[in-house]
Amino acid sequence: MAGVALEHPSGTTNYLVNPSYRIYYIKDHELIDYSQYRLNITEANLSDNPKWKLAYSFREYYNVTNMTDKMFYSLAAKIRVLYYNV
Repeated sequence: MAGVALEHPSGTTNYLVNPSYRIYYIKDHELIDYSQYRLNITEANLSDNPKWKLAYSFREYYNVTNMTDKMFYSLAAKIRVLYYNV
């Protein structure tokens, strides 16, 4: 048995990492997609005007049509082959 954990990003700064947050889209108790936003701390400090920007949408970034368990299994298999040649 395997599972998928969608670890959310940190809302605070970390070593060389900008803060981020996610908005999850759910319909009928199922995850449809999520959007991740980031704040560029360097830009915010220079302009004194923090602007959260969309980093990516999961479905768009991974070019998938849904977020079912079968999709995650298939995506993991593709990543395994692509990066580890397994």
